[in-house]
Amino acid sequence: MNWYLNNAKVSIKIVVLVTCIALVGLAGILYVSSTLKDTDSRYSSFINNDAGGVINSVRALSQLRNLGYLIYQAKAADMGSTEESEAVAGAKGAAEKLLAHFEDAARLMPAHASELNGFRDRAAEI
Repeated sequence: MNWYLNNAKVSIKIVVLVTCIALVGLAGILYVSSTLKDTDSRYSSFINNDAGGVINSVRALSQLRNLGYLIYQAKAADMGSTEESEAVAGAKGAAEKLLAHFEDAARLMPAHASELNGFRDRAAEI
């Protein structure tokens, strides 16, 4: 390349040098922007999926605790009383919500779906 620029003016040589530096800078900017875009998409996926899955798991555990309380309340109430029927109805609703939260968590976190499905299956036995 040296033979090509031997007869060129100094201004042409400076323009060629600045152009090469600009191209290297542009390549660096493209690399950084693609890396940042990839990082943003991974973080968005984490927020939308994994965090949602964790929240649904926590909600499922809360419903499980609520279900246990409602079952205890139904057992402690008198047979045929309104408290018992309300507790049984509440327990059925809590069980449905519990299973729905486990299904949502398994859908949002496919890496942990088998473990969450195991919890869901055990909860369905209750």
